[in-house]
Amino acid sequence: MTRPFEIARIPWDVTHDEFNSEYFLPEQPVILQGVGPRIKNADDLSIDSIRERIVERGLATENTSWFEGPAPMLDPLASTPEVVTRSLEGAQLRKNHCRLWLNGPGNLTPSHYDGNLLFVFNLQLKGTKEWRIVSPHTPLTNYPFSRVALTDKGGTSRPTGRGIQFAEFTLNEGEMVFVPPLWHHSVKATGDANVNVNWVGTRKSGHVQSKTLTREKELLKWSLLHRKLIGNYNLPNLALGGGIKNYVENYGGVGEAFLREMTKGVGYHRAVTRIFRETLQLPAVLKDLKWLKSQLKKKPLDSVKPAPGRKPVAQTG
Repeated sequence: MTRPFEIARIPWDVTHDEFNSEYFLPEQPVILQGVGPRIKNADDLSIDSIRERIVERGLATENTSWFEGPAPMLDPLASTPEVVTRSLEGAQLRKNHCRLWLNGPGNLTPSHYDGNLLFVFNLQLKGTKEWRIVSPHTPLTNYPFSRVALTDKGGTSRPTGRGIQFAEFTLNEGEMVFVPPLWHHSVKATGDANVNVNWVGTRKSGHVQSKTLTREKELLKWSLLHRKLIGNYNLPNLALGGGIKNYVENYGGVGEAFLREMTKGVGYHRAVTRIFRETLQLPAVLKDLKWLKSQLKKKPLDSVKPAPGRKPVAQTG
């Protein structure tokens, strides 16, 4: 049987020390309530306004799914909660560690866990989203070499595996969820207008041991083995990064030095065994190939682009 649990909800003004000891370091998810009303400048979040205020000023770039940039990109739009700032201070940060998402109603993010051992703060500025998160101690099975869960083409149904620990919740306007590293999560936008801010980082050390962490370490060890034998990371970048350029070289915002530190104690035999286990799932890829291709082509920002003569979907007021 699955093992659902209730995610904790705490006040927005929790002290950093309490948040750090109770949630951040133990890698436990939590929702902070009442954050939204204390965020300044979030008065106009239409897609056109965002482009004008952060993209045209060179503060952020527009991805197919989100706007991204370093922390200052948010200054014209919203202030960063203190608990986020304090948590990012001791983390490894990529250049673009802030993201702003706009989704139309019904947009579904399939169940997955984030690469680079990222922890995530997700603030709901506008609208509502339904979340499901699954513990890395009782993980879902993934497509081979992928962080996308091998479920019912998106994970819209509850997990059915034995002993899987998961929580379901609605993130309302003004609430912020902390998603620790390696937690599977699927998200469905339910509001007419949905605007979220993400801040992401990678802890330098002290990650909580779990089944998903073991898998991640063994895949990283395979990357190092491939580099040793072949002389490059081309195949690991394709397999683990989905083709992202230099995914392995920049892993965790650091690269190879971090990989070697993370994989201490992991033998090459475990890496080879992991590759064998992953390849056993290849038939699932062929079975769901059409659906997987459709996910790669998705452009969620298209769902909020205004039709001629109409206002954008994602806007406040």
